[in-house]
Amino acid sequence: MAKFDETQLTKKMVARLLIATLCVVSTQVAIWYVNYSTGLMAAQAATVDVTALPRQIGEWSGTPDEFDERLFAKTGASSMVNYSCRNGLGRQASVHLASFSLSDIALPHTPPDCYSRSGWNIVRNEWQTDSHDRRYRFMLVERNGLQVAVVYWYQLGPNVVGDQDDLRRLLLKLRIQGKAWPPLVKVLIVVPVETSQDDAREQCDDLGAPIYDWILANS
Repeated sequence: MAKFDETQLTKKMVARLLIATLCVVSTQVAIWYVNYSTGLMAAQAATVDVTALPRQIGEWSGTPDEFDERLFAKTGASSMVNYSCRNGLGRQASVHLASFSLSDIALPHTPPDCYSRSGWNIVRNEWQTDSHDRRYRFMLVERNGLQVAVVYWYQLGPNVVGDQDDLRRLLLKLRIQGKAWPPLVKVLIVVPVETSQDDAREQCDDLGAPIYDWILANS
């Protein structure tokens, strides 16, 4: 009888060990699948060559600016372009576009961080929507009495995100839907505030709409 109890106990221990092993294996498989699918989604995300951005952007004409190749290498961007733009009314603006890989699932070089570290005071930083329901972030910064309007967004196909939480939610949604991740393009438009904040924002909006459309068409 004692021998039977010992055998039964051994069987129970083996069964428990087997269940525990299966749980560990299942967990590892789940982790592997998430990592694999994440890597697959990132690999499927084509890149946008932002250097192909037209020099005529809506009513604005752009001239490429040179940039330090060492700085470009540090950003980790796949491609980058800086334009000095001017419209028919003589208004000026600066445009910065950069495309990135999504392998690390992190937003690169967010404008609020960059401007804060450069000594600018952030007066406003909020979502705005243009007449075509396109969303973007509008940031007003100032330093030594100078005010500058900054419009920025991170674009993934038709989708726009403004911070890390936005990006995580979007990528999770796309992964659940089984959709490939679109390329990630950072857009930054800077216009000096000359007459009013609203006027500067309208100039950014006027320049931002055709840039959004171009990225969407090339994603």
